[in-house]
Amino acid sequence: MSTPTKNVVVVGLGAAGMGLAKALAKTLPSSHRIIAITEHNYGFFPPAALRAAVVPGWEAKNTHEIPTSLFPAGTAHLTLKATKVVKIDEATNTVEIDNPHPELGTSIPFDFIVIATGASYLYPCRPTPGATNVADVVAEFKKAQKEIEVAQSVLIVGGGATGLEYAGEVVAQYPGKEVTVRPSPLLSVVNAADKLFGNPKWSHKLGDKLAKQLAAAGVKLHLGARVEIGDLKTGAIPKTTFSVNGVDIEADYLFVAAGIKPNSGLIAEMDPSAVNQAGYIKVSPSLQLIGRPNYFAMGDVQDFPEEKALVTGAPHVGIVANNIVALIKNKDAKLKQHSAAKPIILVTFGPKGGAGQLPFGFVVGEWMAAMAKSKTLFTDKFTASFA
Repeated sequence: MSTPTKNVVVVGLGAAGMGLAKALAKTLPSSHRIIAITEHNYGFFPPAALRAAVVPGWEAKNTHEIPTSLFPAGTAHLTLKATKVVKIDEATNTVEIDNPHPELGTSIPFDFIVIATGASYLYPCRPTPGATNVADVVAEFKKAQKEIEVAQSVLIVGGGATGLEYAGEVVAQYPGKEVTVRPSPLLSVVNAADKLFGNPKWSHKLGDKLAKQLAAAGVKLHLGARVEIGDLKTGAIPKTTFSVNGVDIEADYLFVAAGIKPNSGLIAEMDPSAVNQAGYIKVSPSLQLIGRPNYFAMGDVQDFPEEKALVTGAPHVGIVANNIVALIKNKDAKLKQHSAAKPIILVTFGPKGGAGQLPFGFVVGEWMAAMAKSKTLFTDKFTASFA
């Protein structure tokens, strides 16, 4: 009598989950199979979302239909699309899903589980909840493109990377359009920032380079300011007057570049103490949940002290894949440890501009930012991940 195949459940198929599923498929012993679960039937690529919301022709470059199976034909691995994990039962090591599977039903046992559910950002950095397929995502972006095309004055609330990158896309596509950026967190109870990228981990040269590009493009930058927008969200709005640092600004398009929330609800419901105060899942350097050797978290949902970005999350794939295989072979195996990446960021400003800070504080300008990121936004790599 054959031994039942044991499951490695991967929850979430963004960049982290997709990368892990494919890496594991190459090394996982035949005693185990991957059950890759995503509540969507499409992949979404945030680095290109801001351009897709502004530039016609880009609306389909950051979304892709997830194939029926991510894995080679003939393997035991399974891909469950349009399926949501609604509960993790730690007592039985099972996940409950909302969409019954013909073979598995609604309760799936696991030997290992990986939480790669990412984080929620405001639209357009993530699709709206109503976007259920690629066509819906493309339609949303086309609507946003038309709205920004006819907008006379744009107010951007938030002057971090997202706000500045959106400003860059607008002025690159529509030179001369009036754009105003307000760079402090909305309704913050702390002193509002008086410069771009003012956190000590960033060199002052980074903010200075970006401020010069904003000024050259005619973008009005209001530092150390707050603005009340009420319940308004990103999108076209009736022409409205906002008070910013005592100056009245009219806008008929609003972009809200604030807010990130880790999608850690499954773990928080299982054990509230397993997430930190900000909602990130607590992990050890092996990317295992504290005190739970068969639970892993990777990507934007975990609390490792580093920037949440594609480049810093990429090493998680190799570490988690290695450690799962090592534990299958020997429960006392020595595991790979993740080291926090040095502060690193590349901020685009349209397809030809931007600035960045590399490890150890080296700051690069427009040409390097454009060659490394701004020109393609890595969409070629995103498309290739579905091959």
